[in-house]
Amino acid sequence: MAPDTLVPPPLPLQSGNRSRRKWIISIVVVVSMLVVTAGLGLASWGLVRLWSSFTPERIDVEYELNKIRAAGLPATAEELNAWYPTPPDDQNAAIPLQKAFEAFRDVTDASSPVFGQLPQLNEELTPEVKAAALEHVARNGKCLEFIHQATEREHCRLPFQLPADIDVNLAHVESFAKCGNLLALKCLLAAEEHDCDGAFAALNDEIRLAHTLCKEPSFMSQLFRAGLHDMFRQSLEMALNRCPLSEAQLARLQDAVVLETDSEMMFKVLVAERCIDPSATMDRTPDSKDDSPRPGGSAERLMRYKYLVYMGRLVDASRLPPFERIRAIKQVADDLNPDDSIVSQLFHTSDMWVSFLILPTYISLFSDQDRYTARTTLEQAALAVERYRLKRGRAPSSLSELVPEFLDAVPTDPFTMKPLSYEVHGQGYTLHSRAEYPQNVEMPKGTRKLSKLGEQLSVTVNR
Repeated sequence: MAPDTLVPPPLPLQSGNRSRRKWIISIVVVVSMLVVTAGLGLASWGLVRLWSSFTPERIDVEYELNKIRAAGLPATAEELNAWYPTPPDDQNAAIPLQKAFEAFRDVTDASSPVFGQLPQLNEELTPEVKAAALEHVARNGKCLEFIHQATEREHCRLPFQLPADIDVNLAHVESFAKCGNLLALKCLLAAEEHDCDGAFAALNDEIRLAHTLCKEPSFMSQLFRAGLHDMFRQSLEMALNRCPLSEAQLARLQDAVVLETDSEMMFKVLVAERCIDPSATMDRTPDSKDDSPRPGGSAERLMRYKYLVYMGRLVDASRLPPFERIRAIKQVADDLNPDDSIVSQLFHTSDMWVSFLILPTYISLFSDQDRYTARTTLEQAALAVERYRLKRGRAPSSLSELVPEFLDAVPTDPFTMKPLSYEVHGQGYTLHSRAEYPQNVEMPKGTRKLSKLGEQLSVTVNR
């Protein structure tokens, strides 16, 4: 046999190649399985993150609505209308108010001095401004009569249905502002002439005009109500610096302010706004909803559910004491993460994105509740100091001297939870609210800039 025929074929080399190929294929398969598993894991993590706070039995809009109803609160616009009843016509301040709005005659000349800056505390009106103001008030005599009729009624329900007539509501609140300015001018003119009865009558109508909005559930109504209160505070300050009111007049005004003290302004607003979903008032197109199947429902359904949950947390927070309330709404604000890619994705697949964009606005305006409380506290304190001064012949050296004859307790600044700042100077005095939370109170990001924090709230009397 030839020597070359004795050489065996290279079987070991072929076996090594096959083993190497099997090893490479195995690695590719394992890596592929790891990639797929990682992808599924990330997707599952995203879903768990989105629905982590929702147990299966609670991924239901109707469940959340029923929770609201069980608390005795309205859950829809229709239920809100029933929650906000219409009184009989002879008791409804809205009837004469509507007549007042129709009778109002605005200033047609934009250059009129009525639009100018009102005088400082102890300054007199210039002859030009005084003449224009007298003309404006005289032109609106009928309007003022109807306003007075309205303020003598205890109940009010403006004639519109929610949410369909939301634009009508906005027109009404603008009319309230014009009537408030008219009463402020009337008060100032009377005080300038040392007509204490006339000044008191205008002040009383001012504070009671604000009170007609106390049960209005719309966001804008309560904002304008707060604005009317600020007008009243300025009118009161002007009047107290110009003419001495009687004990009976001071006591009546103080009672009216106490009636207007409202620690649940934001509660009512949020309860109503939760019923009037902003997305519901938008024009919709047939393809604006994403009805693709998802656990718990469509994107629209999920966003609606999340909106109700967040609004519910804000409603609950609105009833907490100031500093606790800030901590609670900060937690809500932190949970509303605008960088959340999942929520951002849902924004593009749901009409509910409008509601979510408005939520931070509600959060930033929580400080308006405390500004409102600070105003009414300042007003009550000023009227109590005037009553004390009328009886004792001097201003009290401290606010504690007003208790219990003129006040039930020493007035507290809602921004610091400490007594209002009070300073006696000469024959006069100044009451002051800090109007800003202490720096160690951590607020939701950006709300210090969005809110009117730091703007001075005070009443000064130099007479």
